[in-house]
Amino acid sequence: MAPEADRDDDDHHHHHPHVVVAAFPHGTHAGPLLSLTWRLAAAAPNATFSFFSTSKSNASLNFPAAATNVTPYDVDDGVPPNHVFSGHPLEPVELFIKATPHNFTKAFQQAVSRNNNKKISCIMSDAFFWFLAEVAADINVPWVPLWTAASTSLSLHLYTDLIRQTIAPDDAAATGQMEESLFMSFVPGVPSALRLQDIPAEVIGGDHAFPAMLHKMSHFIARATAVTVNSFDDLEPSVTQHLKSSNLFPTFLPVGPFNLIDSSPSNNNLLHDPHACLHWLAGREPASVAYISFGTVMTPPPPELAGLAEALEAIGAPFIWSIPDRAKHNLPQGFLERIGSTSDDRSQGKVVSWAPQVELLSHEAVGVFVSHGGWNSVMESVSGGVPLICRPFLGDQRTNARLVSHVWGIGADIKDGRLSNKEGVMEALERVLKSEEGKSMRAKIKSLKELAKKAVSPDGTSTNNFSQLFNIVTSPPSP
Repeated sequence: MAPEADRDDDDHHHHHPHVVVAAFPHGTHAGPLLSLTWRLAAAAPNATFSFFSTSKSNASLNFPAAATNVTPYDVDDGVPPNHVFSGHPLEPVELFIKATPHNFTKAFQQAVSRNNNKKISCIMSDAFFWFLAEVAADINVPWVPLWTAASTSLSLHLYTDLIRQTIAPDDAAATGQMEESLFMSFVPGVPSALRLQDIPAEVIGGDHAFPAMLHKMSHFIARATAVTVNSFDDLEPSVTQHLKSSNLFPTFLPVGPFNLIDSSPSNNNLLHDPHACLHWLAGREPASVAYISFGTVMTPPPPELAGLAEALEAIGAPFIWSIPDRAKHNLPQGFLERIGSTSDDRSQGKVVSWAPQVELLSHEAVGVFVSHGGWNSVMESVSGGVPLICRPFLGDQRTNARLVSHVWGIGADIKDGRLSNKEGVMEALERVLKSEEGKSMRAKIKSLKELAKKAVSPDGTSTNNFSQLFNIVTSPPSP
């Protein structure tokens, strides 16, 4: 009898893992982690995945009504009752960070009790959550963080101490003078074209909760069982090779691009295109249309919106611009009427509040993507084979913009870096859409697109890395 019971118990643990997944609820972090969770859940139907984020974040994500093995749980967002926000973009982030780790550990206990006390067998999380290294160690399970940006920006964060020592930030005047000339070639594996001004501000310093969290992550991530990333080996070869061969953490697994492997259980046959963008593109010349979107977090300030609008009007290139309704009043007076946005399919431009980005970037008529340079957007542009013009605002976006323009050669910078420089925007658009250099960018990004497809093919590097990740995440808990 005893051996039989042991075997049942063993069988139960082996085939029914309970994986808790902790998402960072701000920016566009939770979506990629959920995408990876769906993929693992589809491959492990007997496993239970408990997914944790704030109620606002969970409400914005796709959890189909159909019963699946992924269940969302809400964690406290740290915002006090009746709190009045100051308007600073990092304020909700700082409040949330102050609520960690207690908000997560409390919710983990809820998930365990709701699942018949099924013990946690693995903790997956956003890499920001360094404190989960300690939680995982306490219960003797693997901790597998996902870095939702480039392997290059991860490496810059991992070498925060080295970078701070090298630039000696206490000597502010010297730092200011060094900025143009200091290249990051002293950081192992990082492309030598990156300069000091291209790296995330949080690497340089700051006494707020957010840079402090990232600095802690750079120390604690060594305790991860494996680190995974939405990238692929051939996109960032030198830094990938370094992170795989260094002793920074045991296992490094690029498993992207996520957008080429959509495992969401939603009905993918129903394309959501409420403004008929794809219909508007039909019959346009190949690589002639500019697609513009700065993501869901930031909207450029009014002078930059005006500069971009004037540049588009001046060069006459057809465009689709996805911009929140709340920002449309900052466009130049009469702009929407002049470009015909509200009229027929042959108008110069189409200004919409939402667009099917992945589908647009896969359309042969789209020739350039004007973007904030967020990592998800860069990966979608690479996967679609569309060159970029980046106007970065925060975080890793400056790093990504430099990779696009000076490392991969698949996009253009804007002179002076701001969209308010109408001539600079016109020059960048004409370089990508109309010059020989633009043809070269298109050829380079098409070859990266092929490498991306190869990475997720049955024998591809990302597919093999995913198999390793799957084995770690669904392994039976330690006795």
